[in-house]
Amino acid sequence: MPDSGVGLQPQPARESDTPRNPPAEPELLTKLQLARRWNVSTRTIDNLMRQRRVPFLKLSPKLVRFPRREADEYLARQFKINPRN
Repeated sequence: MPDSGVGLQPQPARESDTPRNPPAEPELLTKLQLARRWNVSTRTIDNLMRQRRVPFLKLSPKLVRFPRREADEYLARQFKINPRN
């Protein structure tokens, strides 16, 4: 018997169906996150840390984090791009 569709009403969107805001970027980045963000190797990040050229927080002997804003400011200072006229 064919369904006549009588009595069918649209269902309200469930919370899981509604688009969510993308997650905020973390304030502290891991070495791998920073390397991917800058498109360099983790070895390059190690070298910059050893030279004290990039800001970092050493939370324990094996746990290092990079303040996102300060790291991005460092990168902007090091690589200024001047547009051509």
